[in-house]
Parts: sequence; C-alpha cells; structure tokens
Amino acid sequence: PQYYVCDLEATHYPEGFTVTREGDFGGLPEEVYDNYEIKFRVRDENGLSNSKVLYFSTDGANYLVIDDYSVISGDDDIIEFGETVFLSVDIKNLGEEAIFGATMEINIEDLFILLLDSTEVLGDFEPNEMKSFETAFIFEVSNQVPDEHEIDFSTLIVDNSGNDWISHIYLTAFAPDVYVGEVIIDDGGNGGLDPGETADMIINLFNGGGAAADNVVATLSSSDPFVTININTSNLSAINANSVEEVTFNISASDETPLGYIIEFNLDIEADNGYSTSDLIYVIVGLINEGFETGDFSAFPWSLGGDGEWIIDDNISFEGTYSARSGDIDDEQISSLLLNIFVLTDGEISFYTKVSSEENYDYLRFFIDGEEKGSWAGEQDWSIATFPVSAGIHDFEWTYEKDYSVGNGSDCGWIDFITFPPLGDPNPQLSYEPGTFVFTIGNEILTDTITLLNEGTGPIVYSIEVIDTIGNSVDWLYLDSQNGGINSGGNEEVQVEFDATDLEEGNYVAYIIITDHMDNEYVISVFMFVDIASGIKINATIISSKNIPNPFRNQTNIVFTLSEPENISLEIFDHYGGKVKAVITGKEFDQGNFSILWDATNNLGNKVTPGLYYFRLSVGNTIQTGKMILLD
Repeated sequence: PQYYVCDLEATHYPEGFTVTREGDFGGLPEEVYDNYEIKFRVRDENGLSNSKVLYFSTDGANYLVIDDYSVISGDDDIIEFGETVFLSVDIKNLGEEAIFGATMEINIEDLFILLLDSTEVLGDFEPNEMKSFETAFIFEVSNQVPDEHEIDFSTLIVDNSGNDWISHIYLTAFAPDVYVGEVIIDDGGNGGLDPGETADMIINLFNGGGAAADNVVATLSSSDPFVTININTSNLSAINANSVEEVTFNISASDETPLGYIIEFNLDIEADNGYSTSDLIYVIVGLINEGFETGDFSAFPWSLGGDGEWIIDDNISFEGTYSARSGDIDDEQISSLLLNIFVLTDGEISFYTKVSSEENYDYLRFFIDGEEKGSWAGEQDWSIATFPVSAGIHDFEWTYEKDYSVGNGSDCGWIDFITFPPLGDPNPQLSYEPGTFVFTIGNEILTDTITLLNEGTGPIVYSIEVIDTIGNSVDWLYLDSQNGGINSGGNEEVQVEFDATDLEEGNYVAYIIITDHMDNEYVISVFMFVDIASGIKINATIISSKNIPNPFRNQTNIVFTLSEPENISLEIFDHYGGKVKAVITGKEFDQGNFSILWDATNNLGNKVTPGLYYFRLSVGNTIQTGKMILLD
C-alpha cells in the first residue's frame, strides 16, 4: 500500500551474498551453484508473511554440490523439540570429469543439537551424475530448544584427490511456547472472587509456538494464607501450535481476606518431551470499585485536565452519595478525567454513565490508551458500559466534548461505580537490601540474597535484569528468579550467584536492575574484584580496613591494621570499575595501625565528581575492598 515502509532482514545468506534492508540481493559467489534454491520471505509487523523460491546457477569446474536435502523427524518433515532427525541429501557432480572416493561430513556448534551420525561415504561420481543418500545423517534436538530455532550445519565434501567443497544446510526447529492468557473466575455470581467464596478459576492457555504441546499437565499453587486450592491440577490432551485451550481449577478465599487483596498463583505447565514452563497469575479478592464516595478524587491517582476540570457531584449518583461530573466548558472545549494505572491480568473495566447534552453533537466519550471505546450523547439515564482490558499499563480517560454551538439539557456527563480489573499499586514503594555488592573473589562461586520489601498500599509486580556498564548481558551473575509479585507489607528473597570460575583476574562491574509495574527502576551495583591468588580467604596480616569519615566531603582516610610488616598497594576505583587513582604502589609498611588520606582527586590531581567509589587495599596476595560515598 501507499506510504508503507518495509525493512528486510535475512536469517541466512548463501556464501558470498548479502541482502540489504531495502531488499537488494547480490554478491560474489564463493562456490558453484546448480539450480540452488533460495527462499525469500517477507513478514509484516502483524506476523503475516509470504515467500517465493528462486533458483541460482553458476558456471564452474569440477564440483560436488548439495542439490537438495530433506528430513524425517518424528512422523513428519517438521523438526520439533526432543525429536531424533534423519537428514537425507542429494549430491550432484557439476563438473565434466569423474570424482572418486568422496565422503561428506556435517558439523555444528549448537547447544540444542547433538550429532549422532555426522559422516557419509558418497563414493564415485560420473560427470553431471546426481546421487541420493537416504537418512545419511542423524541428530537429536534438545527438549529445551527455543521455538523457531535456526539450525546451521557446516558441510564438507572431500575426494581422494584432496579436493574439498564447503557449504551449509539450514533447518529450523520448533517448540511449544505456552503462556497464560485470560483468567476467568466462575462463581455463579458477579464474576469475581469474594471473601469466603469458592469458585472455579478458568485459565486460557495460549500456545504461540510452532509445535504442539501434548499430554499437558497444569498445576496451580500458591503460598498465600488467604487461599485454599481445592483442585490444583488440570489435564489437556494437547495444545496445538498457535491455538488456545482452557484449564480449570477450584479455589476458596478465606473469610478474613481483605477487600482488594491480590492473591498470587504460580501455574506450572508440563508436557511430553520434557517441556515445562511456568507463569504467574494474580486474582483480586473483592472487586475494586471507584464510587467517588471519598467525596473527592483521592482514592486513585486521577488527573484532571482540559478546559474545565471534572467535579464531584453530591446531587446525582448511580449508587451511594457521589458521582463524578464533567466540568463546565464552552463550545469547542473539552473536560478530561484520566487515570494511568497498571492492570495485573487480562480482564474488564465497567462503569455507569449518564449524559444530558445536545444529541449527536456533544458527547461523553471513553478511551483506553487513546482509542475511543464508547460515546454517549442526548438525554440518557444511567446505564452500564463494559470493555475488555489487557494486562499492563493503561490510560483510562473520560471526556466531555462540545461542538461549535448550542447546548441542551445539563450539558454534561456523569460516571459512577467504576469496577476495575485487578490493579497493581498505582504508587509502588519498593525497597531492597543490599544496595550494593562489593567483594573480592577467586575462581569460585559465591551466593548471596537480595531482599525485596513492598512498603506501598497495594501489590507490586516486578522484573529483574542484569547488565554491564554498556548495557550488555552478564554471564557471571545469575538470579534464581527474574520476576514476581509482592502484596503490601510482604517481602521476597531473590538468590544471587556470582560465578568467577572462568574469569580472568581483574575488576568486574554489573547492575542488577529491578523494574516495578509502573516502570520505576531500582539499581543495585555489583563491584567484584577477581583475584586468582587470594580469592576471598582472610589473611591475618590485615586485621581491619575501612575509610573514615564515610560518607565524606573533600577527603577521607583509609585506615587499616597490619599484624606484621607487609608490602602495600592502595588504589581507588569508580563504580564503573575504572581506576581513579593509585594512592600507594608497592610500599613497605611495618606492623601497626595506619591511616592514608585520599583527597578525592584522580591521578591528574583533579577533583572527582560526587558519587560511589571503592578502595582496593592489596597486601601481599590478599585484597580487601571498601565502599566510599563522596558527597557534594
């Protein structure tokens, strides 16, 4: 269509060729091709795709090429997780001379692929002769292979004259990708779980992967004291690729469950071939309502905008004493009431509306994330409106808009008794301990714990990632959990593992970034010294080391005690791991107490900026470190 821009990206290239983002395909052949099949596929942002196969040939001398290949995997030609795959090849001699004593080998460096039979004797080829080799190679696909995993085999054909021909075979493996969709509470009543109530929990399981999950067992669990799971398993014969199925459980909420309380469930999913995954589910006990019965807009973080602010009306309401009414505005003006909030799970928002306006011209409208969902005009009494909402951060906005002239009735709109889907704390307050990891380690593994505490008034949903100073992933720091949820006043512990077994000696810096559901970030700095000789052993030569004062302005003293004479080095590093200053380098100290001044300058004598710094005290084969905070 007109004005449509498409970027093209290739997953595999024939040797010597490239394709640009504009779709230009070209290059200099590095091998001989004879009707070489190249598939071109275009996929748009909605996942719709189309493909076309073109055939390429080159002129060349004596040459053995892979003319075609196919697989038998399971009972079809689709490679799926956990299957043993038989690979067949067609080999052709493109030359005008005979080739004798040819053999073929395939190789791959792939964590998810295990070669069982990697060689095949091809024999002799007459000029232009083609031979087929059924099930020439065998390999296994791991149960943990990701969906749409690209497999790239390097191939080598050699003959008894020492000629060799290199190429590739490209395949794709598929796996299930099962995750939780909509969660429905079937209580035979209001569609929500209330205190003291027993209900069925119906969960839609989506399989977005390219392989079916067979003999699925879903297990529901929760450590929350306010819930009892009466039926915790549900079975399915299969969830086919790109399809959805339902599983049902039975749960009971305690009579003492607070209204608006979020219960966190964990759903473990297992299927044939060792497939397993898990997902979190949040269910609210008691519906969350906004009836404006506080007499103001304080119950939720409302934003009032436009040309006239919404007000609380104590004369007209659907239930209770109060409702919200659009502000007084003139022609071609608007009054807006907006709420930005985090929805924990897929669900619905419902509310009651009333309008008194010029019919077909002046409208009360409702938007989700800027998209209009409903509008009302004329003289309409209270009626309910309900709209689906997906999990995530959303803007809910109600507006009253006037056209260029005329006003009828009360010339306004009202809303009341809003029922929300399960919501996260709109003002999350997450604290964590420790704020920094600082330590010295040898070629070994250390474990520690991060404690997260929800100090807010509602549930917090969080995720955690680990990056280095330039934003790349870190392969020496592992977390036992990368997401979770915490109710108000609750806490969770995340286990951290520092693996320095394969690291070289030096400084390593990482950031553990915790992100809550409102996109607030909390950063824990990791400052790790790898010292192969010393590791973390305690050397009695250094009895103690610290800096005084801390925090400090302008200067601080690094103080330490030696139990015997020793050679000392003292260095200062910033929180990125960069060396700031060498204060002492290889100086002999006697037994006793010592104090070394650091005046907050670098090696050039310039003052450093306020922030987090570390001292590194090297005594013989032992290193001690400490955290220092320089204030403005």
